[in-house]
Amino acid sequence: MGIKLQQRLRGLTLFKRKTHYFMPLLCLFLLSFSFLSVAVANSQLNTLQAPMASITESQYQTFITMAKREYLWLAKTHTSKDGNFLEHTLASLSLIELVEDLGWVALGELRQLAKQQPREFDRRMTTLMFSLFNLSNLNLHQNTSNANQRFFQPLKMNNYYPVSQENNMVDMVSFEQEFELAVKQKRLASLITRMLPPYDQVTRLRHAIKHYQGFLYHPWPKVELDFSPKLGQRHPKIKLIRELLQRHGDLPRHSFDQKQKHLSAYRQSILDTHLINGIKRFQSRHGLKINGHLDEETLIVLNTPVKKIVARLQKNLSRWFLLPKQLPDHYIFVNIPQFKLWVFEEGEERLEMKVIVGKQARPTPFMISKINSITLNPSWTPTRNIIQSDLWPEYLHNYISLHDRGFQLIANSPGSNIKVGLNKPNLPLLQLLKDYRLVQQPGQYNALGRYRFNLINNQSIFLHDTPVKSLFNKPYRALSHGCVRLEDADLLARYLLNKSRVQREQMHYIWQTGASQNINKNDKSKFETSALNSKQTQTLALNNSIPTFLAYYTVWVDEQGVLHQLPDVYGFDGLAQTSATESANTTLAFSQP
Repeated sequence: MGIKLQQRLRGLTLFKRKTHYFMPLLCLFLLSFSFLSVAVANSQLNTLQAPMASITESQYQTFITMAKREYLWLAKTHTSKDGNFLEHTLASLSLIELVEDLGWVALGELRQLAKQQPREFDRRMTTLMFSLFNLSNLNLHQNTSNANQRFFQPLKMNNYYPVSQENNMVDMVSFEQEFELAVKQKRLASLITRMLPPYDQVTRLRHAIKHYQGFLYHPWPKVELDFSPKLGQRHPKIKLIRELLQRHGDLPRHSFDQKQKHLSAYRQSILDTHLINGIKRFQSRHGLKINGHLDEETLIVLNTPVKKIVARLQKNLSRWFLLPKQLPDHYIFVNIPQFKLWVFEEGEERLEMKVIVGKQARPTPFMISKINSITLNPSWTPTRNIIQSDLWPEYLHNYISLHDRGFQLIANSPGSNIKVGLNKPNLPLLQLLKDYRLVQQPGQYNALGRYRFNLINNQSIFLHDTPVKSLFNKPYRALSHGCVRLEDADLLARYLLNKSRVQREQMHYIWQTGASQNINKNDKSKFETSALNSKQTQTLALNNSIPTFLAYYTVWVDEQGVLHQLPDVYGFDGLAQTSATESANTTLAFSQP
């Protein structure tokens, strides 16, 4: 792969240009990998904003007293008959720039407030500082017993003290105490720097945000969707397209040599090969079909208002604060909108495969957790929602289909062996669910395939195999009910069990092979296995649980400063999906998690 370990330790987010190789890197002050699962509510990922702290006047005055000066964020340069002359400190400028990049305040809002109401400005900046800490520590104060209230709870002053190690959280010095110390020692700027994710991708995103913010107060061209010019055609709208591509960086500002400068105004309205190459570059960066044509899908993306572009960049920047402090030595990473999974070990990629993630109605959550076991030949107990929306209509249409795929009703009573087959029509299936549960037995038609990778969480989210491999050929793969289906679950299972030092005799029993220590997709064993073929459900605990990220990143900036974007499959960036892309790719062979 040619990716240097040093680059990973520096925190670069790296992508292979053709395969969109994604590797996120991580920010400060968050929990270690002794954590239980941490999941982010998708509804709140959509509207991630500053978790505002609450600073009282008394607390603010305490900080002022400690600082032994009139303001925390402004410095007095001199006094005249017109009053005090104030200027921003380095810490003030750093914090203003950051909260503007995050979209917490409007451009220029805080500078204007500093001129008009310096005391109110100073107090608000203090509040924003604590809010920044809240954003960096969202994962530290979650009530994991309550799925509806555990995400993004605003933290109050004096509530920064961490949970003990017994609860799998990291002990930390109170941020309030650290802030007080920074005030006394006049090192607020240093504290802000330490709170930032100190990685290249964050810096690049902030540069991109500033680039597009420069267009916020200027007209943004828009082209009608039915405009489809031919090569060599001249039209005023072509000049608008050229202007848009120049603003996006897909065309240089000066397209013609100096000798032809007097022709440039005329030629800018002509669709030439230079402009077509710029369109192709734009299409490539946005994951569109690269044809150089101004088709409807390209024009929809090209017409995206600059305000929405800035907001998308800001939301992706904010999501970096949700990740842990450091990369573990060994972890799994899924980027949901990219439909890809990677396994990394010691900074190097070990495995890569396609995945299928939750559809829009049942999105896969942003989650940090770990896989602690693998279930062979799992059964599947679908949720009531899946039964009502998919399986019940299927039974009404063809009553024998559920029976043929191994479904049966099993009594809920503890220790009961009562089972009801589904080989008869007109069964009151939904009514029977009061006393029975619908279970699909292990087998070739089981929706979980031959493996379930058990992810610690309370949302019934896991990674699993699938019998329907053809869906991985689709470019748009937001098709599941929330779980993550794997293109090659067998490969991942072999890799994890080898790394977990499962007894060689046990591996031989599972696969009837020597289970090569070298996991290679090209020479992977084709032997069928006695354990898997037995259809008996077995769960193998991993000696070393593997940290697992289910993340949602739709933009990144490469080393050349070029911005790349993925489809916003769940609409969390506030950009609408084209109906054609979705509707053409959402047909399922049968219901799966």
